[in-house]
Formats: sequence, structure tokens, C-alpha cells
Amino acid sequence: MSEDFQLAFPCPHYIDGEKSILDTDRVTLQTRQPLFGTGMVRVLVNDQYLIPSTGYYSSATLIGSVKEPFRIPLRENTVSVTTPNGTVTRALTVGYRTVAELVPLFTVPNMGLLAEASGGRLILRETTRVGLDSWVNVQGFAASALGFGQQHMAAGRNIFPGWRLLRRPMIQGTVEQGYTLQFTEPFKANPYFRVSYPVPRQYCLRCRSTGVENDYGFDAKGEALMVQDENLLYQASLKIMLTDLQSNPYHPWYGTVLRSLIGQKAIPGTAETIKSTVRDALANFQKVQQEQAKYQNVSAKERLYSVLSINVTQPEGAPTAFIVDVVVSNFSGDPVSLTIVYTSPGVVALAGTNNLSLG
Repeated sequence: MSEDFQLAFPCPHYIDGEKSILDTDRVTLQTRQPLFGTGMVRVLVNDQYLIPSTGYYSSATLIGSVKEPFRIPLRENTVSVTTPNGTVTRALTVGYRTVAELVPLFTVPNMGLLAEASGGRLILRETTRVGLDSWVNVQGFAASALGFGQQHMAAGRNIFPGWRLLRRPMIQGTVEQGYTLQFTEPFKANPYFRVSYPVPRQYCLRCRSTGVENDYGFDAKGEALMVQDENLLYQASLKIMLTDLQSNPYHPWYGTVLRSLIGQKAIPGTAETIKSTVRDALANFQKVQQEQAKYQNVSAKERLYSVLSINVTQPEGAPTAFIVDVVVSNFSGDPVSLTIVYTSPGVVALAGTNNLSLG
């Protein structure tokens, strides 16, 4: 059984990680398309901070100014640390103490108090709240010895403002569809943004309104998605039909002249040319699979058995267009349910449900 990368997927119409910049007002974020749907909008700053609509806030962090070893004098060895959740008081052992000895003493989970060591300094964090609601305060005779004499209190702060979605402005008496994204406060710095947001099909930049996204796909583990059996036959047949003949210098026989017929007059000879080039391409593909089967296991479900029909018709009211309907069968002879779609610029193939209809 062989397999290949899956090359096409139904498009989710979701713009993921688009680079955006602030407008001159410093509050409006410019996106290439209007935003639709408020629940799936994501704003990432500097590829690091995901900003919720309420804003991005930090928790209180207090860093000691003195490095270890800490000299704890006699009768000046008590220290108290207060957070919004309570106060803890410690009587430290007199003498020289290391930061590793102090970290367990000032880590109190039920108070949201976390002690850490960095570069020989003691760091105290409040972990249950954010913004001004988060604070930590150090008092006591030993506060100066630990590096909290000059700065004994710290509070959280607002790192990035929140944002909201506003209806696009009226143009010539009509309301423009979609939303724009505005921050609640102007930005003073110049960070860069990546915005992810849903759009309707007609605005989608991923599929260009075709409904089909041609790209590699990956699962939750980062492994590339593959196709096999009927889906492999379906994709391989479409690839050869939608590839320009002689575009591959190593295999000039691979492909068809379908795309070169776009723009030509819709005359009876054109329909016959379409049938002929599709038939030749699938015959070449069938020969390739015959050779492949000599050296590799090719399953009956992925192997082309015959071309059942090639129908070329003109849609009603569109004299310059053709619909090409191709039906093939594989060696298994079983009913087929396809799960992939495939498209080429100007050409869309839709998945069928029986006899491997190629659209």
C-alpha cells in the first residue's frame, strides 16, 4: 500500500496569524479583510503575548536588591510577607543564609505566594491575581537583609490594553459588512501584531473563494497528513489532470492541456480535445501504476482499473464554459466514499460518493 501527502482540504475560512499594523490613531489595528465572528479572534503581540479582549496584565513580582549570602543579625531576624490572601511571618536563623534555604520558607501555595531564586537574589511573586489586584508587601527587621529595604512592595500592571470589535463605518448610506478591531487605549510603543480571525468565503485569502485550501496539513502531533486507498487514487487522478502537460521537464508526458484551453472559443472541437487529453492522462497514470506494482505493494483500492466515462457538457446560460465529469473505477469494485477535495486555479473538483467521481 502506498501513500502520499494530502494536498487539499475544505477551507475553514480562518485567517491565521496575519501580520497587522496600527493605524495612525494608535488604537485601530489594520487587517487585510474585515473581521467576522467575535468568538474566534486572536491577537498576538511580538509573537509572545496573546492578548484577551480584557487586556494583558502581569502579576506582582518583587525582586530583592541584595545577593546571597544574606546576613541575618541577632534580634533582627523576623520578616512578614503579605499578599491579598493573607500574611506569613518567619523567624529566620541568625547568621549567613543562602537563597536556596529561603525559597521553601516563603513559598506558601494557599496564599498564592511563590518564592524563586535568580542570580543569587530572592524573588517573591503573587500568583492568584493580575493587575492592581495583585500585590506583595515585605515588612520586618530582616527585610533589608533580604534586599527589600528600599523597595518593599510591588503590584501587577497592565502590559497591553484590551480590545473590542466595532462595526465598520457607513459608506454612502450603507453599512459595510464586518468589524474592525480597536484597542481601548492608544499604544505608546511599536510592537508588531499577528491577528487570527474568521471571514466569509468571499473574503477568504486562503482559498481565494474556491472553498478548497491547497497546502500540506498536519495533525496534533505535527505529523503530515497522508492519503491512501480511494483518496490516493482520487488525488493522484486529479493531480495529473490539473497539471500542465510538459510542465515537468523530467516527465513531459505528465499532465493535460486543460488549462491551456481556458479562454478559447466554446466550439465542438474543444469538447473533444478535453475528452482526449483527460483520457490520455489517465491512461498514462494507469501505466505508471502497472510499473509501480512490480516493485511496491499497490492496493486494489488505490489502483485505477478503468475510466467509466468522460462527459463534457456546457452549463445552461454559460456558452463559454464546460463542465468535465469523469468517473473511474478501482480494482476493488467497492462503493467509494471520498473525504478530500482538490482544486487548481480556475478549476474546482468536488468529492463524489460513488464510483470515484472526479468532479
